[in-house]
Amino acid sequence: MYSALHQYLIRFKELSLPGIGTISLQTTSARGDFAARLIHAPVQQISWKAEATDHPAHFYPWLAALMQIPAGEAINQFHDFCSQLKEQVYAGAKIDWKGVGVITKGAGRTIRFEPAVSTPVETAVTAEKIIREKAEHDVRVGEEKRTADEMRAYLNPEKATPSRWWIAALVLGLLAVMFTGWHLSEKGLGLEATSCTQPVVPMETTAP
Repeated sequence: MYSALHQYLIRFKELSLPGIGTISLQTTSARGDFAARLIHAPVQQISWKAEATDHPAHFYPWLAALMQIPAGEAINQFHDFCSQLKEQVYAGAKIDWKGVGVITKGAGRTIRFEPAVSTPVETAVTAEKIIREKAEHDVRVGEEKRTADEMRAYLNPEKATPSRWWIAALVLGLLAVMFTGWHLSEKGLGLEATSCTQPVVPMETTAP
């Protein structure tokens, strides 16, 4: 009976034991461990409450089919199991239900339940961010669709390279000023400094 009821708990997530309590199976969500770069799988945890609940309509037919016995016999075996389990616990027995938990006697006529250690559904997987350099993908902007490169160019326009022609003009102008200054310092500011210094030779003419 332990094995059959364990299978029922795994499939339907809740098992009610009359006179004992209700065992539930809950699955937690996966969680990320960013320091270790891992994603831990969901974990199945067993919880307990002292109150028993009504069984769903499918419980006894499902149990009878699993055990391959008539439904009436399945009902009798199940209630005999719960009665014997409760008597054993009240007598001080420690019931170690493999995969479910440990059932013992509490204060007075109460029953204590210690769930089995939670186990992950799957092993943890490595979680690393993958960066693809210059990967091309579409980006929707309003009603238009643009590529990632087009959006980068749109959001970060390149500044036009300023023209450098004035640098060359400035250098030439400075050279001209320096040459003029040197020339004036050598020749002075007289008329002869700016006139032709070669003597004029008269041309001889031959009479006809």
